Amino acid sequence: MNIVIQKEDAREVIEKHFGVEIRRKLPKIIYDAYFWSHRIIENTSMLNWIRGKSLLPNIKNIAVEFFIVQEIKNGNLPFQWRVNYTTNKSASFIEIFNDSILLHVNQVANKKKIARPAFCRDQYIQSFQSYIEFQPEISTFDQVNKKPQYFQLNHGYQSIEPLFISLGIPGDNRKWIDNIQLLNELVSIEGRLPKSKVENIEGFSLEDFQQFADEVDSNDIKGFGS
Repeated sequence: MNIVIQKEDAREVIEKHFGVEIRRKLPKIIYDAYFWSHRIIENTSMLNWIRGKSLLPNIKNIAVEFFIVQEIKNGNLPFQWRVNYTTNKSASFIEIFNDSILLHVNQVANKKKIARPAFCRDQYIQSFQSYIEFQPEISTFDQVNKKPQYFQLNHGYQSIEPLFISLGIPGDNRKWIDNIQLLNELVSIEGRLPKSKVENIEGFSLEDFQQFADEVDSNDIKGFGS
């Protein structure tokens, strides 16, 4: 049995692990991903019809992950990334992490929502208040404290530009413990929302995107990147 004491409030924890410069970058990255997703639909005849456009939500999910991973590879975000899988191996997804945090990126219907229930995410959600943890295999408080803090970065929704981008700590009641609305914060800092032109995105190429998609789909992937 371990008594886990929460000494910081949720907002402080978010700001500590995701400093203001990171929080300024993330909206711009997601704007680029949304812009690119609509551009590729428009410029690909196989996709630019009613059935093809139905794939847009999936394309957005992959594009957001891709652009975040590119920023990590370029040294612009201080994280690592890896591929993980759902319990039944029916789908893959990206995890962003370092020694202290684990972040999942999700597309959701509105800014108040956390990601839908799924064991691959829910296993990391913990009470943020002080609590007693009954885990006989863990014998010291230090060991409990080594668990990474879990965050979600959620965006949406069915629009050319993201209507919201939420960065926060999800709770076991299916609601945010706390979150920062990154678009609102960016406007308060810079006075405007991002503008995206994919042709000007440094280091972007369709070949990189194809390679990324192949990595995620490959059963031989080792699962780590930086």
